[in-house]
Amino acid sequence: MTAERPDPLPGQRQERLLRALRATGSVVVSTLAPELGVSEMTLRRDLNALAARGLAVRVHGGATLPDAPGQEGVGPGSEAPQLTIGLVLPGVEYYWSPVVVGAREAAARVNARLILRCTGYDPIEDRKQVQSLLSYANVDGLIMAPTLDSLENGELVTWLDSLPVPVVLADRRSTAVPVRNLEWVTSDHAAGGALAVQHLVAQGHRRIAVCSGPTATTDQLLGGWHRESIRLGLDPAEQFAMRTDLTERDRRHAADELLERCTSTGTTAVIVHPDILTLTLVQQCLDAGIAIPDDLAVVSYDDEVAALADPPLSAVMPLKQDVGRMAMEMVHARLMAGDRRPPNRLTVMPVLNVRRSSTTRRG
Repeated sequence: MTAERPDPLPGQRQERLLRALRATGSVVVSTLAPELGVSEMTLRRDLNALAARGLAVRVHGGATLPDAPGQEGVGPGSEAPQLTIGLVLPGVEYYWSPVVVGAREAAARVNARLILRCTGYDPIEDRKQVQSLLSYANVDGLIMAPTLDSLENGELVTWLDSLPVPVVLADRRSTAVPVRNLEWVTSDHAAGGALAVQHLVAQGHRRIAVCSGPTATTDQLLGGWHRESIRLGLDPAEQFAMRTDLTERDRRHAADELLERCTSTGTTAVIVHPDILTLTLVQQCLDAGIAIPDDLAVVSYDDEVAALADPPLSAVMPLKQDVGRMAMEMVHARLMAGDRRPPNRLTVMPVLNVRRSSTTRRG
């Protein structure tokens, strides 16, 4: 393999590419990249920049001049995709389904193709699927939600930051190591926890517990709950937090333990994450004769199915579809502007949907 020659500035490099394009009317990435001494990924990025300026039309494997014969209908709005974006997520069920919907809608607006890969919360699979997309699908950019809960976080993040295509993290952000190129769109789950506390305090509660499953949301949620409780003058010694796994058996044990601790400590309100755990708690309350919200106010976190409970559950809702949409818009903007656009990092505020489970108290 021949090493890539020292690269000129992007403007100079694109001018060389444009001269080659005008000389022949079309270019093939795999053929031209060795001639220009740049990588195929660098060349695809330059072609995207030229296409954004109306100087080229992207086609599969390369580009043509805008007025080249036989290219009618290849521009924006046509059926032929102009960009290919890899979407690497832990899964497509529950939390991630709205993220996919948002990314797909945004991709359709810019005539981009999405290729979805699922990794099952496995950091080794994260790397494997990214390498596959880069090597065999020739993606122009990546949107991904890597697993960042292990000691290898720093190595994975550093590797993603060094990739030659734009990478946007969806509902993830780098805290392990400093990064230069990575971008992200993430929900502010700490702010979501604070929203729930503010609402419950406004309803008169002074003892507010949290019970959460083992997700990437948990630490931020607990941090927001803790800080907002202190800020609003709640006694830290009178609050408590629990963590649990989310199997059916663990959910039932956690709900029983949570109710016992609420009864023994005089706790009158709980924040529970995710919805499936909250629904288990509601069922246990019904079996035990505990009235919601008169005996115990409940706020769920996620709001996937919270409105279907009886009573309907107040819930903090991360705007997951917006996260997917904004991540797609971000990677597209980076591809169009190239190195002229600095990395962006956005935080999306959740919303609180107030329903019957937290809005009235007895006596």
